[in-house]
Amino acid sequence: MIKIDKKVSILIVFCFLILGFFYSCNEVTWVEYQPHYIERDKRTFGDAALSPEERKNIIHVLKYYGEEYKITQAGKVLITRKLNSDWELVWNYTIKSNDQNWLDSHLP
Repeated sequence: MIKIDKKVSILIVFCFLILGFFYSCNEVTWVEYQPHYIERDKRTFGDAALSPEERKNIIHVLKYYGEEYKITQAGKVLITRKLNSDWELVWNYTIKSNDQNWLDSHLP
């Protein structure tokens, strides 16, 4: 039987923990898109249950800017956790998805 030194065992476990951490940081994770608004100088969120028109519009904006997204079987729009962490960018995309002039003048 091979006898492994306690320090070597700890080093091996530590290496696996570090590798797991880097893998989880690089893995794309998805969250449900929720419209972002500013009302009375407060950040708020709209209903994540989008109408077909709202879904079509936000997809138009996401495609235009080359953002990754997914559509679930239930029709929910998923965006990356990284994009979702940029509140102001998602707010900007929400504003554009509600601006018919912008939508008409920016083809995906």
